[in-house]
Amino acid sequence: MSAMTKTAQQPAFTLGTATMDDFEAVKEIFLHVVDEGETYSYERGELTDEWIRNYWLKNVITTLVARLPDGKVAGVCAIRVNRTGRGDHIANASYIVHHDHRGIGIGYALGLESLTDAKQYGYKAMQFNYVVSTNAKAVALWQSLGFKIIGTMPQGYRHERHGLVDVYMMHRFLDNV
Repeated sequence: MSAMTKTAQQPAFTLGTATMDDFEAVKEIFLHVVDEGETYSYERGELTDEWIRNYWLKNVITTLVARLPDGKVAGVCAIRVNRTGRGDHIANASYIVHHDHRGIGIGYALGLESLTDAKQYGYKAMQFNYVVSTNAKAVALWQSLGFKIIGTMPQGYRHERHGLVDVYMMHRFLDNV
């Protein structure tokens, strides 16, 4: 995995593969993101430990984590197949970054690494089915990594602050990763 550096002496974070030992950290970050009501459609009441474990760590191709120098998990990316059968050549991924560590490049690093990993697993493209349109930082991030908006679901998300907002489907091929 790659290492991201703030300075030549002190890495801001490193990327690695998650283990089941990371579950509590992943759960904490995910539930905080869900509670923010800005990006994920899930409601806290439907999220059991088993569901979270399956979504982020078990029913996936791989899960990447960004670790701070003290070992704390600061970001997570789970790569999975987007569809089974005749659609199983397209990857999908979910990303979360701890609220105290946003803005230092964790999302970008996880995004870039996930594209490389998906290609190495034999996927031909990656698709995001549900990117909330008001999440401007995420939309810009994915566009900077080569994703295109290929569809819009009008008013597909009940945003915590903005009410009903659009949801984007985003896609990119992996041939030039």
